[in-house]
Amino acid sequence: MNRLRKWLRKSCRPIVCALFFSSLGYSATPMQFVQAFIVSRINYSAVASDSSKILSSGDTAQLSLVLAVRLNGLYSPTYLTPMHDVVLNGDTISSDRIAKWEDFEKRQPLIRWYAILPEKTDTIYTNTPTKIDPWARIHYREIPIPEWNDKWFVELKSLPSIETYFPGTVHFKVSVAFGREFVSTPGIESRFVVRGYDYGGLSDEVLRISVRASTGNLFADNLMCFRNVPFIANAGGWNDYWSDHQTVNWIGGNFGSFIVRAAELGGRPMINYFGKLPLPERNSYKVTDYFSWLATIENGVYCLVGSGKGAEINRYVFGVGDFIFKKDKFVVLYQDRSPLESKEAGRPNALLDISDLVITVEKGSLEVKTLSEAIGDSVALIHWNKRW
Repeated sequence: MNRLRKWLRKSCRPIVCALFFSSLGYSATPMQFVQAFIVSRINYSAVASDSSKILSSGDTAQLSLVLAVRLNGLYSPTYLTPMHDVVLNGDTISSDRIAKWEDFEKRQPLIRWYAILPEKTDTIYTNTPTKIDPWARIHYREIPIPEWNDKWFVELKSLPSIETYFPGTVHFKVSVAFGREFVSTPGIESRFVVRGYDYGGLSDEVLRISVRASTGNLFADNLMCFRNVPFIANAGGWNDYWSDHQTVNWIGGNFGSFIVRAAELGGRPMINYFGKLPLPERNSYKVTDYFSWLATIENGVYCLVGSGKGAEINRYVFGVGDFIFKKDKFVVLYQDRSPLESKEAGRPNALLDISDLVITVEKGSLEVKTLSEAIGDSVALIHWNKRW
């Protein structure tokens, strides 16, 4: 046994030795939990990082626990994780500081995963600039994911009832316990603080995963990322910079700020239209960035005024990602869908009708409704010349 110990000291990394001796019943090399991280990678890329991510609907995403441990009071931690290439806080972790996680897994540590969502998504929050603490305070809940219990890494698609979360945005947390040691990643207690004040939502230290929709229109797909993000009627920033706006920081926003940010994520700045959507100025011609038609409903189909023809849905004239406007309300076309009771039974029919689905905001965060539920009869159809 003494020879074996000497050989291990010379040839093994400290963490492997510690776990090996632990499995033999020795406790001479204590292991202290330092910190936990969640890293993720998209489509099995080589590198996993702890940065928040925006995924396309067809992407495969893996989330993994990274456990930093300290041995014998040493200052530099060793990292236990299934991932080989890891980036934490922008720094690449050297491979000689990553140990085999399977050795510790055999000791059956208690691992628990949580999805984090706002307590209320049907609430309209309001910032109160006249008070000392001006920002609306949004409360969140941590939802256990039993199916992920005791797993070091998971695939996002294995999240139960995933369609209730995505497309949209969800934060995640993981905790790990073993013996007297316990550590977790930041959760609902980690608030976004600016100049000593709560900025309304979660810190960017809490891992966020956003998943786009799959319409084929990048703007509409990006817009659906803001599903589950709280609605703040007068969302703003602590300064005059859009980069510090609550919407950009995924704290919350209104329909206009969600739209501006979704377009920006698609590579098209629309900050000049902020607060002026959907009609910065009325225009019936291709003079500015958009043009519009009036349409009225006839037998369930929206017909262009003066033409008697139904409004066609295609990518060139009017389509997914365009606005439908009535008085002080507007929605975004999300999906072409024929009436469910028709022969087409919900399949696309290339006509704007009452069964088409739209993205809207009414009493809370983004939701998808039929056009008839969301807005009604006479409308203006607004088509943007520059497409996403």
